[in-house]
Amino acid sequence: MNDSVWAGKILSAQNSDGSWGFFHSMCSISGSKRMTTEQALRRLRKLGFTKEDKVISKALSYIQKCLEGSVFIPDRREKFRDWDVFFSFIFSAWLKLFDAQTPQSEEIALKLGTVVEKAFEQKVFNIGLYLSEFEKRFGVKPHNERNFDFVSFYQVVLLKDILTRQTEQLMLKYILNKDDGIYYIYNKKLSLLPAEFKSLQTVRYLDAVELIAEYRYSSSCLAFVSDWLKHNVQEDGSWDLGAKAKDNINFPISDSWRSSDSRKKDCTTRVNRLMCMIQK
Repeated sequence: MNDSVWAGKILSAQNSDGSWGFFHSMCSISGSKRMTTEQALRRLRKLGFTKEDKVISKALSYIQKCLEGSVFIPDRREKFRDWDVFFSFIFSAWLKLFDAQTPQSEEIALKLGTVVEKAFEQKVFNIGLYLSEFEKRFGVKPHNERNFDFVSFYQVVLLKDILTRQTEQLMLKYILNKDDGIYYIYNKKLSLLPAEFKSLQTVRYLDAVELIAEYRYSSSCLAFVSDWLKHNVQEDGSWDLGAKAKDNINFPISDSWRSSDSRKKDCTTRVNRLMCMIQK
């Protein structure tokens, strides 16, 4: 998909330093229509770009410099004590998503893993143990809600392949039953399936499930999602999330959705990939 119409627009907007302007999607200036670095990377990843592609390697080099502190993002620095820790999670997560970890980013992930292991040592999540271990490992008390709870896009990315089997299983159960889902991705309980299959809500739901499906021991706890997807397969063996699924991040992948066949092809490819992840 490197020559798609969608990719061309993003590639042409990349800055010489590898960024796309502001970094964090939630920190962009209100009213600005220019994409952030995160939005660009998320879209390119959905389009099939990897660290081998020049546009991605250039962006990852920029992120590594940001993590090292030799380059600073243009985003407005917010006034909370754990800002630097929060952004170390962000930078490290994007490096991990593209399989481009550095010793520094791996160290951050291992520290976070130690915090979560401690939080679940009594076989249920203990917020007190989480907060005290967080301060011990990162040198600052969680101050902002983005660090007050580990169930956020970046932390969930970082914890993959870090935890013991028991802790991973406990954590996945905790995430699935959390009332407000995964921060930045999906804000409803993941153990409850979307009411309407052909919807933007389903697209967001699948985003969250894909994160969990990356974990080594996730198959058993996601069997209900696999059953739900099988229930919604069409007679010809395809899946269709409907026109509302066009969110300009996950979809479209094809150059145009004017044809329902192109939409069904994109949706089917995504669902099949997720089914393989769940049934691994």
